Amino acid sequence: MKEIKSFVRRNSRLTDSHKKHLSQSDGMLYTQIPFTLLQQQRFVGLEIGFGMGDSLLDVAAKNPDQLWVGIEVYEVGVASVIRQAKEKGLENIIVLTGDVMDFLEREQAHQLFDHIRIFFPDPWPKKRHHKRRLVQGKSLDVLASIMKPSAVLHFATDHLPYAEDVELVLSNSQYFKPLAVVPFRPETKFARKAKEAGVVITDIAVERI
Repeated sequence: MKEIKSFVRRNSRLTDSHKKHLSQSDGMLYTQIPFTLLQQQRFVGLEIGFGMGDSLLDVAAKNPDQLWVGIEVYEVGVASVIRQAKEKGLENIIVLTGDVMDFLEREQAHQLFDHIRIFFPDPWPKKRHHKRRLVQGKSLDVLASIMKPSAVLHFATDHLPYAEDVELVLSNSQYFKPLAVVPFRPETKFARKAKEAGVVITDIAVERI
């Protein structure tokens, strides 16, 4: 996964405001996972690829007793979350910018998270690009290793072939079993546009064995 990325860096112009929030993050922005802090928490959630942060901000606001970590490669989204979290007075969000596998492939991340959310990752629809998908192979093993027993993995996509592949790989995994009830997922702007266009959104939820 370090050689084959699950994302492509796109040019995104950082405004002066974005730069200000990145440099004045009020302790929200980290360059690496603060393992000691996370290990002291009762509940730690992780959202991978949070985009502009709508769902991350929603879950943090509704669960002030939980600590939520967001990892996103696009700095504009990171700056947006920092700004909105400060405006809303949310103190239970930590954000990191970069490749999720660079952060998680470390011994200290073992059994760290109670809930992991991956909403609408790049589906890499062309067959020759399937090796870049986030939920498959080695990356799935990493996700399993960082989850506590009974932790939840919630995956959502608007790309049906990707959903079918994820369902297959999860059903064949020794680490997970299906979850009877899919957790709540807020309807973000992206999801709303997909529904309006008649695109089917698939939610998949499993529990760490």
